[in-house]
Amino acid sequence: MTMLVTWIFRLRPVVVFALVLVLVPATAEAQRGGGGSKGSFDRSMRRQDRRDAKRDIRRDMKSQHERGGGGRGDMPGRGAVIGRALGLLTLTPEQRNSLRQIRERSDERMRQHGRRVLDLRRQIESDLFGPEYRPDDARGRGRELAATVGARTSDRTLLELTVFETLTPSQRAELRAAREAQKARMREAVRERMDRRGDGQGSAGRTPGTVEPDPVPGERPGSGGERGGPPGGAGGTPELLAGLNVTSEQLARMRQLRRQHAPAARQAAMRYRDLQARIDDLLVADAIDSALVRTLASELGAADTERELLRFESEAGMRDILTPEQAAAFRDRRRRQWHGWRDDSPAAGDRKPQLHSRP
Repeated sequence: MTMLVTWIFRLRPVVVFALVLVLVPATAEAQRGGGGSKGSFDRSMRRQDRRDAKRDIRRDMKSQHERGGGGRGDMPGRGAVIGRALGLLTLTPEQRNSLRQIRERSDERMRQHGRRVLDLRRQIESDLFGPEYRPDDARGRGRELAATVGARTSDRTLLELTVFETLTPSQRAELRAAREAQKARMREAVRERMDRRGDGQGSAGRTPGTVEPDPVPGERPGSGGERGGPPGGAGGTPELLAGLNVTSEQLARMRQLRRQHAPAARQAAMRYRDLQARIDDLLVADAIDSALVRTLASELGAADTERELLRFESEAGMRDILTPEQAAAFRDRRRRQWHGWRDDSPAAGDRKPQLHSRP
């Protein structure tokens, strides 16, 4: 017994020291985090502020584009942006000729992709929202559409690789500097927009427990035209559903559907953005790793295929919730919303980037 008491007294400093090692870092972390849940909430609100600011800036850019004579939902696509970037360079006659040949070789295949995407989207809309509901046909075409979109993305990336390989390292460095300058301007614009939102009207002014209404499934604000489809994306918007007499039960099912699809959609979108950012960095590098770009092009196409499949599943799930009368009204409303998108308008693959250069 005496020996046991002796060992306890000997171990007491060790136990106290171990408790200090555990508790002090935990206390400091709680202080840094602003008290745990509050710090997490503040960080979440800051991220939401940045997302909202970027969304507002893109919306303003789109409005300026439309006021300047651009078509509705016809913001410049990636090919047009690259064409304008090449216009900043002083290209040699040999380079201009090479770019012209690259475009001529790729035009027909990209047109085929664009036409097929448009045809499939029209057929899927008819299968889901037309007079005769054909979900099995729509699902088969949805898989084909996703595969076509992925193939188009991979081919587009390989085309971009060929274009950037015609440039010299100094020309790619010039484009790299221009891209970094544009990123800096965007960061500054986001900071200014967040400062203006700091008066309590933005997400920073919300209090814990305040929840905004869930978007409906398939909503893709500001998307559509540059992907070779009508503006407005694959699914519905609150404006389109507002006059359909959607019941509270239907609305609850739509929100539940979105919650089920949202995590996978966010993950797919993040993977796509990350892959595209890696490819963009490689294309303007001093020495292009062509083999790696080709590998990433295949992965990017697979990521875009996944995104398209998720969008289809979201829209098909929404159609299951609507009645036939609501589906017909939804289709009519969406077609009226797309009035600026003519049936004979060129698909994304038909738009040729203007490969001009400075004199």
